[in-house]
Amino acid sequence: LIRLAALVVLCLVSSGCLFDSGPIGPLRQLPESTLYYPGAKVIDEVSSPRNNGPDGKNPASYGHNLAVSATPDEVIAYYDRELKARGWARKLSVSTIGNDVRDAVWTKPGYSISLGIASVEPSRLPSDLQKSYSGYDLAVQVTIFEDWPPTSPSPS
Repeated sequence: LIRLAALVVLCLVSSGCLFDSGPIGPLRQLPESTLYYPGAKVIDEVSSPRNNGPDGKNPASYGHNLAVSATPDEVIAYYDRELKARGWARKLSVSTIGNDVRDAVWTKPGYSISLGIASVEPSRLPSDLQKSYSGYDLAVQVTIFEDWPPTSPSPS
């Protein structure tokens, strides 16, 4: 019976079911993984494992989709202030795609954080999400990515 219990524990550990030891685990443990705009509603958690695909190597990612009542400038200013105070550097200035989407990126050795903001237009949302975003102005996606494959230093 003891051997059987040990075998079950060994299988769980080696399959990753008992402990989150993959590349997503360290992303979840970063304090910034739960840095939410004040008053934001967490809609869902999103994550993706590291993988090699036809379009190249893709890093692991972890983040959240949030519903926010604020302007895009207020959201970006909040994340810029909070992330810079935690040692992150702004990599990408805010870019506007179309009329209602904004993006910004911050980096820290080994990681990057991407912020995507879009206006909430219930008619453009799938029916299962219309209720989740009801009463909020913006859909905000905050995602942490690992630096993988690691950026190699430039030759001098």
